[in-house]
Amino acid sequence: MKEEIIMAAQTTKIKSSYREPIILIAFVILGAIIGLVLGEKAAFLYPVGQIWLNMLFVLLVPLIFFSISSSIANIGDTSRVGKMLGLTIGIFIATAGLAGIYMFIVTGIFGVDTSVQMGNAETAIETAAASVGDQIVSTFTVGDFSEVISRNHILALIVFTIFFGITVSTLGEKGRAVASWLNDMSLVFYKMVALLMKLAPIGLMAYFANLTGIYGPDLLKSYGRGLLIYYPAAILYFFVFLGLYAFIAAGSWGVKNFFKNILTPALTALGTRSSAASLPLQMDACDKLGVPRDVSSVVVPVGATCHMDGACIATIYEIVLCCTLFGHPLNSIGDYALRSSSRCAVPWRFRPCPAEARPWRR
Repeated sequence: MKEEIIMAAQTTKIKSSYREPIILIAFVILGAIIGLVLGEKAAFLYPVGQIWLNMLFVLLVPLIFFSISSSIANIGDTSRVGKMLGLTIGIFIATAGLAGIYMFIVTGIFGVDTSVQMGNAETAIETAAASVGDQIVSTFTVGDFSEVISRNHILALIVFTIFFGITVSTLGEKGRAVASWLNDMSLVFYKMVALLMKLAPIGLMAYFANLTGIYGPDLLKSYGRGLLIYYPAAILYFFVFLGLYAFIAAGSWGVKNFFKNILTPALTALGTRSSAASLPLQMDACDKLGVPRDVSSVVVPVGATCHMDGACIATIYEIVLCCTLFGHPLNSIGDYALRSSSRCAVPWRFRPCPAEARPWRR
């Protein structure tokens, strides 16, 4: 009898722990169905989804600032921050490399869709005109404080916030009051995210309904074959590689709990196509996983701007597509290394190709 009670309690606990992910998936599917059935009429749900998303965006900047600065300010040994960032970036580079190799293999097996329409080269030329130095400066810094407190310059915000946190930490006892205030403010914004999470099913349902109703049919018509290659490849990478990383970090417990808690950030990123939008939700997921906040508050914001395995997969697909369209073969390791340079990603710099090497005109 006692064993039956224990088993029943465990079953109830398991069902309760998976209740939120199941509800979220159900609402997202419901939103997609509403969008497909109503089409453009589903736009009446747009305000609901966009208000929820805008609330996430509004929380983004103060959450990053207070969470990172409070964590660093309360760390006595500031060299620990440097070690953590160095290790984090090293892991990001390694996993991005694996993502790129993986997508090269996928495109090598399944090919790419060459029926797509070419975009406006003039706009691309203007974008590519900036020097590497200018790109580095604009990526890590801005010229005015008002631009730092903007989600359009997340990496510059992170650099400023880390500098601020280190400065407070070096003040020692004189900076203790500021560090305490930063910590209290970070708790406030974490709580705001937790409250906003209660509206996630409704917000995501409305957002997916509008997204599917307006863009669903057109996306399938224009990019059907490309989506059939890219999305399955991305989904497979998500489950296999991220599952592997979770297993390396915390064994089978890590895998089970990672996929249980990553669902809301993943669906938000999928629907909004924005790493920034999912960042507050990732930090909430880290709390549920038991990741120390002095780690998650630094690693997650940096990861949202630097750890782009999905973007890496998409970029490799674009590179292979451009090389295919412009007749540049990928037959050896040397070809892959060469075509992965910026020249291959900027097709208007190539010499004109003969007509037979332009399959999109056939």
